[in-house]
Amino acid sequence: MIDRALQELILMSLDPIIEQKNDLHSYGFRKYIGTWDAMTRLRTVLDKPFSPLWVWDLGISDCFNQISHEYISKELDKVLYPKGSKLILKWIKAGIIEKGIITLPSKGIPQGGVTSPLLCNIALNGLESVVRKGHLKERRNIVKLQLRNIWVVRLLMISL
Repeated sequence: MIDRALQELILMSLDPIIEQKNDLHSYGFRKYIGTWDAMTRLRTVLDKPFSPLWVWDLGISDCFNQISHEYISKELDKVLYPKGSKLILKWIKAGIIEKGIITLPSKGIPQGGVTSPLLCNIALNGLESVVRKGHLKERRNIVKLQLRNIWVVRLLMISL
C-alpha cells in the first residue's frame, strides 16, 4: 500500500512536467483529455475540402510489454532527480512470480501500475514528429517538408 501511495506522489509531480512535453495530438492517458477530444480532432481534420483521402488505424501490438527500460530511464533522467528515476526503474524491473518462479523483466512496464500510463506516454512522445519527418522529400540536395494532408491523432486504448 505504501508503494502505491509513493507511486501516486511521483505521478503527481511528474505528470505536469510530461504534460508539457506530450505530442500536441496525443489524447490517451491524460488528465482532462480523452476519446471525445480525439474524435473532435478527427472531425476537424476530416471535414475540410482538402481533407486527407485515407485514414490509417494503427495498433501497437503488446505496447506496454515492449517498452525499453533503457529508453524510459534516459527520458526520466531528463526530468527527475536521480532518486525518483531509480525508484521508478525499480518498480518496472520488479520480479514477476509465476508458479513459484521469479522472472526479472528486461523490457516492458507493468499494466495496472499507477505510473504505467504516464510511462507509456513518455515512450510514445515524439511519434507525431517521426511520422511527419518520414514524409520529407529531397530534390537536388534540398529537403522540403511535405506536410499537406498528414495528421497524427494518438489515442491509447487497452483491449482486454
